[in-house]
Amino acid sequence: MFCTHCGAKNEDGNRFCISCGALLTQPEPVPTSIDAPAPVVEEPAPAPVAAVEEPAPVAEEPAPAPVVAAPAAPVYQQPAPAYQPAPVYQPAPAYQAPAAPAAPVAKARPLIGVIVMCGIAMMLQFIYLVDALANKYIDGSGYNSAFYFLSIFTVLALFLVSAILPNWKLRSILGGIGTLTLSINVLLLSINEFQYVAEVADYGSDYALYMLESVLAGTLMVLAFIFFLIGGILAFIRFKGKGLRVAGSVLFLIAEVSDFFFYFINAAIDDYSIRFITVIIYFACIMTAVAAISFSANSRRPA
Repeated sequence: MFCTHCGAKNEDGNRFCISCGALLTQPEPVPTSIDAPAPVVEEPAPAPVAAVEEPAPVAEEPAPAPVVAAPAAPVYQQPAPAYQPAPVYQPAPAYQAPAAPAAPVAKARPLIGVIVMCGIAMMLQFIYLVDALANKYIDGSGYNSAFYFLSIFTVLALFLVSAILPNWKLRSILGGIGTLTLSINVLLLSINEFQYVAEVADYGSDYALYMLESVLAGTLMVLAFIFFLIGGILAFIRFKGKGLRVAGSVLFLIAEVSDFFFYFINAAIDDYSIRFITVIIYFACIMTAVAAISFSANSRRPA
């Protein structure tokens, strides 16, 4: 039998064409009559059979390698948090205004008047110091003591340096040291005055005026010692105690001036000549007191 689709010849009984794969239909039998002769069926001319190309052999793909499942990554488990106490309540800090910028450090001006006074007093003290050493007044006290004048010279040097320094804090320290040293010198002078009173007490009324002047000078110097001592201690605290130092210097000046005038009055009464070096001594002490007044009055903290 032939395929009605492509015309290829197939064996009887095939259901599908061996060439194109189409479904083959079997012809139904035609009933025949005994009397009538069977019609002669002319077979159609076979259609030209097209060359059937054999399909190219398909290369077999290699079987895939078995897939090995990767081990599952361990799941990270966060450790349980350690026990933490409940936070303590803290109040919010109070508002603080920003600190003001530091003020520039005030510089103290040089004290020209104090420098001049200290220079004059130091020059006079140095003259008498040379005289005391030349006359070997080394082991006495008061005016006859070279140690006394060396200490007074030291006081004036401290006042002079303090008046030059621009740093008021250092000026306060040196001024306090100088004032305390001056208080010791004034105490020595007062002791000398009272020793003189004890020495002339046995001479009776002839020396009553001497004793009176010595008691007055000694008392003034004791008060000056107290004022210098307290004022010198307070000078270390920003130049406090200025009034005490000025008062002590004034009392020191009054005592020295009274000694100076009494010496001249006594020289006129007893008719003796006045030694030049003695005048230098009194002027040296007076100028020391004036320098102390000038320094104490100007020793204040600069604004």
